[in-house]
Amino acid sequence: MIPTEKAHRGRSRRAAFTLIELLVVIAIIGVLVGLLLPAVQTAREAARRAACTNKLKQLSLAVLNYVDGRGVFPSAAVTRPSGQAGAYSWTTGISVGPSWSVLILPQLEELARYDTFNMNGTFAGCFNNDSTANNYAQQKLRNDAFICPSNLHSSLTSGTAGVNGPYAGTSYFPVIGGGAVTGSGYSNCPSTVGPTTPTSDPPCRSTGYRPLAAGGVMFLNSATKFRHITDGSSKSFLLGETRYSNLATGHSWSSGSKGCEYTWASSVYRGANGWLVNGAVAANMLNPDCDPVTARCEPESHANFGSFHFGGAQFALADGSVHFLTDAVTAAVIRSLGQVASGDGTLP
Repeated sequence: MIPTEKAHRGRSRRAAFTLIELLVVIAIIGVLVGLLLPAVQTAREAARRAACTNKLKQLSLAVLNYVDGRGVFPSAAVTRPSGQAGAYSWTTGISVGPSWSVLILPQLEELARYDTFNMNGTFAGCFNNDSTANNYAQQKLRNDAFICPSNLHSSLTSGTAGVNGPYAGTSYFPVIGGGAVTGSGYSNCPSTVGPTTPTSDPPCRSTGYRPLAAGGVMFLNSATKFRHITDGSSKSFLLGETRYSNLATGHSWSSGSKGCEYTWASSVYRGANGWLVNGAVAANMLNPDCDPVTARCEPESHANFGSFHFGGAQFALADGSVHFLTDAVTAAVIRSLGQVASGDGTLP
């Protein structure tokens, strides 16, 4: 039997989608994408956080390997000559040496990079102020070992001043001490060059800069040994995540004279009213609301430790272990863990 033209038309119409059916399919696909996208983003962030944990672990192990070879923890930053060098050192004739992050490069298997530095030369702190330092060029080169994959600033590029180049900041600070910050200006800073082993003195406030302290494992000109960590190495912060690495105030990375441009290899800078050391004080709860791209976050210790992960930040302890602390952890606990001789350091 030969099919009629009417039958052909009927079969053709039944084989096609109607407009309503097509819209329904599109809507279903949209719903599925909406459901899957957060899961994909969560999985990607979990992978970035795991990579960040591994980097922090590698840094802490490098520090511990440094201790095995030298007998002391590296200083957060070094000034010279050693006879005038302490936690609050800045007298006539002082020059700036390397930071902890440069000192541990051989232990990170970055000996080739380490050899590019003149270890007897001067080092920069703020890159829009210290361009005459001998190691200026090497310090402003990016080092991914110090950048967490979740760091939203890591894709920034510089402007026409300062560092000039890809983002070279850091996601990890040494915890140089812990405690509430009191006083104003230099009012509670020791008048001498200060200690080289940890003390229980409160952090020293500086105007417009991060406070200075000498109660942590690594601080300015420190020479800490394991025997000085009386709270125990499993109850004392060594390194912590930060999203407050200094950028030029109100600008993107390296864009002028405002603020202090800081890199992973920055050492110490002293301005008219305070210090900026490669490290920070454990003084407040985690993740205060501040973005160094648009504001200065370092003054008065308002913003020291935090991360781009949801709900907290990671810390490496002096025993090399890495722990995630939530934003709910109190300032009292953070301060206690920032000191090596507080008498009550306990992980939450």
